Amino acid sequence: MKNLNKLFTNDNIEFLSKFKFQFMQMPIGIIVTDKYYDILEFNTKAEIIFGFKKEEIIGINFFDLIFPKYNKSFLQEYYEKLIDANDISVCTNENITKKGEPIVCEWYDTIVKNEDGSFNGVLSMIIDITEKIHNKNEIKKLKEELESGTYKRTIELQMANKELESFSYSVSHDLKVPLRAIGGFSEILLNKYSSKLDQNGYKLIKDIYNNCQKMDNFINGILSLSKMSRKELDKIKLNLNPIVKTVINDLKNEIFSSEYSDYFNKLNLILYDLPVAKGDPVLIQQVFQNLLSNAIKFSRHKKVPMIEIGFLTKFNATIYFVKDNGIGFDMKYSNKLFGIFQRLHSSKDYEGNGIGLAIVHNIICKHQGNVWVESNPGEGTTFFFTLP
Repeated sequence: MKNLNKLFTNDNIEFLSKFKFQFMQMPIGIIVTDKYYDILEFNTKAEIIFGFKKEEIIGINFFDLIFPKYNKSFLQEYYEKLIDANDISVCTNENITKKGEPIVCEWYDTIVKNEDGSFNGVLSMIIDITEKIHNKNEIKKLKEELESGTYKRTIELQMANKELESFSYSVSHDLKVPLRAIGGFSEILLNKYSSKLDQNGYKLIKDIYNNCQKMDNFINGILSLSKMSRKELDKIKLNLNPIVKTVINDLKNEIFSSEYSDYFNKLNLILYDLPVAKGDPVLIQQVFQNLLSNAIKFSRHKKVPMIEIGFLTKFNATIYFVKDNGIGFDMKYSNKLFGIFQRLHSSKDYEGNGIGLAIVHNIICKHQGNVWVESNPGEGTTFFFTLP
């Protein structure tokens, strides 16, 4: 099977025909192209989003129809990076409908490979967020207009925040429902009908299933970040030592059930007696959870991994730190580290959704503190933060 079109039109395998019906009726746009970016599949939701009928767009190069504003070489460069990354790419694009109307869409792209690992095409999932972007802009405009009038400003900001919360829920729901459907059908195919698939067909379905799991992790990370952003601070006097020990015990239980179950047996853990701080206990525990998880992830291949949790005093300020002797990174990329979906290492080698450090940054800034990092390739990484 050289493409998904062949896979889904195999009349000899009844369940694949049934799966194609579900594929075509998914409440999310799905486009499949070959390695030349000619369209192979264009489901019903994609027809609704872009205004083209499937029969008039199959075989057409989708750059020419859906991306006329963009330079073709720019798009080819984007897909070359996607091929090299071998991962899901999440982006927002301005697109054009058949009637020439501009729309804004979220694109979730992943490549499809041949058995030999060569590039064979692209699977794209598309959500039209034009109306949501409009609503979001309206909310932003509303916030700006509420700068005067204390009582009115308070009431209307509360309404705007509820709208943003509803917006976050809507986006997550719109993504999770079709994602669960795609992942569920893929899992059924893998578990019940794998013997009826040839090797390439099985690999394609497995790729779809695995990428659904990755996308689900992305969505959960976005929701966690959104939840942290909306949470009201409950600042109290904190004894950080039991908080850190709770996080370490939780991570031990998690690690013992993984392939790195011997990590804590060889770990050199240095834990200083940390001074009292003031902050939200739930959020500060999340900071240590994310920083220690990060330290474990990037030091786990060391013969003797080392993690140091301590503090130093400078300019009358207490600076907390989490240090590891892991793989480190080049500091010229440090500006990317706390951004959402920003990764400095391949997801193939190190799992994660690129959101953990963004959450750390969000929490520390919410406490009106500072967070920064020092690192060298092969020499480990140290994260610092302050809590005023």
